[in-house]
Amino acid sequence: MPNGWTPSLANLRRSVLYRTALVLLLAAVTVRWGQLAPFEPLALRDLAAALWIEVVVGLWVLYRLRAGGHPVRLAGALVVGDFLAATHLVWFSGPIDGPLVFLYPLVVVSSSFLLGPGVSFYAAAAAFLLQGLGYLLLGGPEPDVAIRALALQGLLLVALAALSDGLTTRLLRHQQQAHRRAQDVHTLTALTEQVLDRVDNGLLVVEDQGAIRFANPQADRFLAPAPAPELEQLDSRSPRLFRAFRQWRRGLGPETGELQAESYGEPHQEPHVLAFRFTPLGFPGHQTTLISLYDLTEARRRQHAQELTERLAALGRLSANLAHEIRNPLSSIQHAGQLLDEQGADGRLTGIIQRETRRLDEWVETLLRHLRPPNGQARELEVGPMLEGAVRLLASESGPENPGCFHWEAPDGLTACVDEGHLQQILWNLGVNAVRHGGASADTPGRIRARAAGAERVRLEVLDHGPGISERLRETVFEPFYTTSPEGTGLGLGLIRELVEANHGTIAIGDRPGGGACVAVELPRHCSKGETGESGPAHSG
Repeated sequence: MPNGWTPSLANLRRSVLYRTALVLLLAAVTVRWGQLAPFEPLALRDLAAALWIEVVVGLWVLYRLRAGGHPVRLAGALVVGDFLAATHLVWFSGPIDGPLVFLYPLVVVSSSFLLGPGVSFYAAAAAFLLQGLGYLLLGGPEPDVAIRALALQGLLLVALAALSDGLTTRLLRHQQQAHRRAQDVHTLTALTEQVLDRVDNGLLVVEDQGAIRFANPQADRFLAPAPAPELEQLDSRSPRLFRAFRQWRRGLGPETGELQAESYGEPHQEPHVLAFRFTPLGFPGHQTTLISLYDLTEARRRQHAQELTERLAALGRLSANLAHEIRNPLSSIQHAGQLLDEQGADGRLTGIIQRETRRLDEWVETLLRHLRPPNGQARELEVGPMLEGAVRLLASESGPENPGCFHWEAPDGLTACVDEGHLQQILWNLGVNAVRHGGASADTPGRIRARAAGAERVRLEVLDHGPGISERLRETVFEPFYTTSPEGTGLGLGLIRELVEANHGTIAIGDRPGGGACVAVELPRHCSKGETGESGPAHSG
């Protein structure tokens, strides 16, 4: 269609009803005053024929509308039906000087509003030609009178065509502007919804009586579930906030303040301290209020986490410097101890010097390893042999009198994408912790097992029979220098987590059924996407 004009379905339905009503009106007038001018030339059958054309075309258009017909084609069918009905009435009432020649200008105007700008001039030309053809076929007044009448009719048709074309052009321009504005409004609405959903503050829009018009997800966290969708009332979802809002509306309370609220988005529903602010919106007669909620508890947590991160970073830099400064005198002390031992000094004292300097050197090495970013080359390794090797190494930690402190199990062929040295260190440190703190021994052996966790992950678990780790400490134990042992460095578990995360894995601490701790490490199963086969039969040792 020219310039993107598309008639609306509602306009098409109204056009059908308008045409049917017009033909029925003409039929009623003819029946009532058919023997009087200007209807004398018309016969009832002529109006019946025009009515039949309009009704048939109208019914077909309505049917096609329900069937999903194209609006432009249906509008064209209405214009063709108009021309057929108008031509029949004009020709048989007098094509030049008949009483119904005004029907052609109506059809021209109608075609413009149905089919858009530019069509009215074609419709005017068609009406002029049809009117002239009717005169040639059916006769009429004298030729000079007919020519003057046709000329005047042609001028009228062109003027109406130009007028209706200008109106439809302006209407099309307004429609396009309205469509662009509707798109802009839709885009801005979607953008606003995205922004409101992602802001840190909770936002509520509330009417004077407490009806909630809008609540973003952050605000929903601190509102009790609505008893029913139609009962979105602030007093039922947050009575404390509603009381503060009502006091503010009456001028008896402040526009800002703090209150305690439950967090319904958390599993334990811990109370949070919220800061609120009331801001009036709207216009006289329809006042609404924007309520901003800021979670002070969460803000303090983030601030504490940021401060902790900064302290740990500073501590890391200080520890690195200390470790490097300690190593040089430590090497001198260790060398001096060896010289004293070679010179026959007291073996008990030289043994203490050598043992303690070795322990301090191991601590420095562990600290430096923790501070250095873990580097390694991940590749697909079969998990079973790695677990078997770790169990053999851990047997030496318990001494020769306690060789069977661990059992292991893993399906044949199960692989993990991990650096080999990192995995050895992870299994060693977790196993040593289980021996030292979890009671793993020959009588109550611990267990290291592996299994597939879906198609893309492998899960390694180290289980012991110790007292376990309380839930509140399961994140704290990964912090550097946290330890409950006077001989521990507090760096082992923190180093393990760094190694696990460097291999795109996760680590978590849970409870072992029947008592004890279960430390679970999940790693990628494959280094690249590929087909995953079924795990073979479980092998154990």
